[in-house]
Amino acid sequence: MSELAIVILNWNQSEATRETVQRCAAFGALRPVVWVVDNGSEDLGADLGESDSERVRVIRSDRNLGFGGGNNLALRRIESDYVLLLNNDAGLSEADLGRLTEVMDRDARVAVVGPVVVDRQQRERVLSAGGRDIARHARTHLLPEDLPPGRLDSDEPLAVDYVPGSVALLRAETLRRAGHLEESYFFGGELADLCARARQLGGSVQVLPSARAWHDTDQSSELRSALYPYYILRNRFLFIRRQRRRGLVPLSALWVAWGLAATARELARGDWRRARLLSLALADGLAGRFGGRNERVLR
Repeated sequence: MSELAIVILNWNQSEATRETVQRCAAFGALRPVVWVVDNGSEDLGADLGESDSERVRVIRSDRNLGFGGGNNLALRRIESDYVLLLNNDAGLSEADLGRLTEVMDRDARVAVVGPVVVDRQQRERVLSAGGRDIARHARTHLLPEDLPPGRLDSDEPLAVDYVPGSVALLRAETLRRAGHLEESYFFGGELADLCARARQLGGSVQVLPSARAWHDTDQSSELRSALYPYYILRNRFLFIRRQRRRGLVPLSALWVAWGLAATARELARGDWRRARLLSLALADGLAGRFGGRNERVLR
């Protein structure tokens, strides 16, 4: 049996993280090693599940390194064959995780595979069936209407541009060949970048429609509203610089136009806060100011 590790990132959500760790540590057949990374939380002494199982490892950082930097602390130490990146507000059953590992067992070309992600409170609501090119699309998460009829319940994997980082199974060999998560994104875009690199090396990126995971979007709604507008727009410029150099000018112009239009819409609605975040994202994206900017964004 292939060895499996699960990486769970914590930032000021110790209770949710502990619950997620407990669920994963209880997987009996797969027997994963669960790595928990505390990403500079205010409560550095919180119990994150290390006392619950001998298969739980905890790494603590004294500062917030972002999604890529935090996960990389564990990824650089892990020697397992497969690694599941799992948000602390997401989850899946052991059976569905087993289905994902089987996809990799059957086809050595699969570099990254993920499930269909649904809303925890409304399981019939699909949040993502994989992702499409973030350099060209504002809405990158594939929804049922984006798929061929009947494809959502298929046992056949579906090729996608990227798998969202909330629930993504990586082949360790992919990380060795393509490199780890790019830390300059800080928050959003890391998996799209890694999947692009994996495909350039001949790997495939897939979603298994018959596997399901859930994501509790309510748990992170405040964080999303505060930080997502900034990072999701700004990081489009970083992705283009790294992965779409030949289309640098037209694609950058596309996102400038999109950002200006979005800023104007927010101003018309009277949402000055969101308009400010979008304008900051445009300025920093064009100037090449990447990495973590939480303090500047949230002030």
